Amino acid sequence: MGDAFALMLAGALGSDLVLVYLIGICPLIAVSRKLETAAGLAISNVIVVPFAALLSYSIIELLPSSASSSILKLPLIVVTIILCLYVVANIGACVWPKGYKWLEPFVPLMTVNCTLLGAVLLVLLEPIGAVTVLLAGFGLALGYGLLLIVFSQVRERLAAAPVPHAFRDAPIALLSVAIIGMAVSGFGSPG
Repeated sequence: MGDAFALMLAGALGSDLVLVYLIGICPLIAVSRKLETAAGLAISNVIVVPFAALLSYSIIELLPSSASSSILKLPLIVVTIILCLYVVANIGACVWPKGYKWLEPFVPLMTVNCTLLGAVLLVLLEPIGAVTVLLAGFGLALGYGLLLIVFSQVRERLAAAPVPHAFRDAPIALLSVAIIGMAVSGFGSPG
């Protein structure tokens, strides 16, 4: 169990999807203009990724280990992610209607979100067990969510800064992500 928590912390703090694996740069740039939208996507990821990873792991474990089943893995993972997303959204609508209204715009975005698929695939590279898959998925989603929220604050400050016209919006955002990535890489590599 201690290894699972260490894996979760490594996913949250050391193996960020954007800064290490370069997965999810488009959603990062798209939703990080305001804290509200960044927090919405962060919360959506933190809720959906662990359950999607666990469900995908459970379904893959049921497949026989043959060549034909390896062809089926990726489509099954995608279908499992979409199924999990909509089940979580429907449960959220019943349990917390006010919060669901706030998170509702992110459901279609999560359907095509590369970070969701990337996190689940990274967790399933070397699955050790169901608890480990759940905690590693939570860690990766938490790390991405933390970056989204922190980067939204950077973007809000950059919007008010005197940035040259050619570098406004996406160019300065990409440069900022690169600088953050270089700074975080000083903490050590994930592997």
